[in-house]
Amino acid sequence: MDKLTREQVLLRAEETLDLSGLDLSGLDLSGADLQNVRFRETNLQGADLSKADLTETEFRDAQLIGANLSEAKMHRSVLIGANIQEACFDGAYMVGAFLNGSQAAGASFKQTDLRAARMGVPRCQPADPFGAVTTFRGANMEWCLFGAADLTGVDLRDANLSHAHLYESEIRGALLEGADLNEVRLKRQPGEYAT
Repeated sequence: MDKLTREQVLLRAEETLDLSGLDLSGLDLSGADLQNVRFRETNLQGADLSKADLTETEFRDAQLIGANLSEAKMHRSVLIGANIQEACFDGAYMVGAFLNGSQAAGASFKQTDLRAARMGVPRCQPADPFGAVTTFRGANMEWCLFGAADLTGVDLRDANLSHAHLYESEIRGALLEGADLNEVRLKRQPGEYAT
């Protein structure tokens, strides 16, 4: 079966709000309005979603390896279990996004707005010792919730981590120069919610 074109994908998204399980690898969907669309287990490897409106979109278990999501609107998007290795989210608006269990080795979140995002057990470490470093350089991560995250060697320079929750997270070797660590919580308080 031939791969779908951009026009076919946008029409199907408008009609069904469901693009689950499709092979959309390498497709140019830049600037598209894809609010509330489901991309469960969809292959978006190398796709261009830059400047797309992905508000409340679901990418559960999707393949986004090397995808370009720079400057995308991803308010409350769900990327639970997604493979976002070496994907670019630079300048994206990801307030309240869910990235629990995502494979994020080598992903770039430079200048990304991740306020109140949830990142339970993200995998940020590359399998290859010479692999790309995951970077949150200059990102706004205020009130972000990390649960059991291994942030060893991750680039957090100039990031705003004020009021972030880093419960049971490992930050040894993380690059923290210029980061705002005001009121960062490293331990869960009695009665606080779990990730």
